[in-house]
Amino acid sequence: MLEVTNDMLIESLSEALETTAFMMPLPPEEELPAPSQGVLVCIKFNGPVSGTVELWAGSEFAQMMTANMMGLEPDDEEAKSKSTDAVKELANIIGGVLLTKLADSPADMFNLTVPRAEEDLNSESWEQYVAQDDVTVLDVDGFPVATRLLITT
Repeated sequence: MLEVTNDMLIESLSEALETTAFMMPLPPEEELPAPSQGVLVCIKFNGPVSGTVELWAGSEFAQMMTANMMGLEPDDEEAKSKSTDAVKELANIIGGVLLTKLADSPADMFNLTVPRAEEDLNSESWEQYVAQDDVTVLDVDGFPVATRLLITT
């Protein structure tokens, strides 16, 4: 059985962000300020390995990413209004990339759920989330983004 590592999630997030939003996640050189508002998106998968991918993104990051994905200016109202959907789509892409890494053979089949979002989170929620041992915080073009992979089987 393949050893599942957090690095697989980070690689999947990097591939997804670089190809869809032209953004590059890096380990933070210093602690980044907590987002004042944000969204936590979760997508579950099951198959030979089952689990959940979580992504906590601040509103400013989400709006910038959405603008990049849609070819808009970052302050465009459409980028703001579609930012939660864009983070959900990013989680979906991350899940798809991750599952190809988790497959032991071409015959392995996985199912992904529809991404679910918890919106209007605040900096206190961010602090509680990133305090967990298995959460990785990345610097994505100056914005903090947190992610975690929970394996259930």
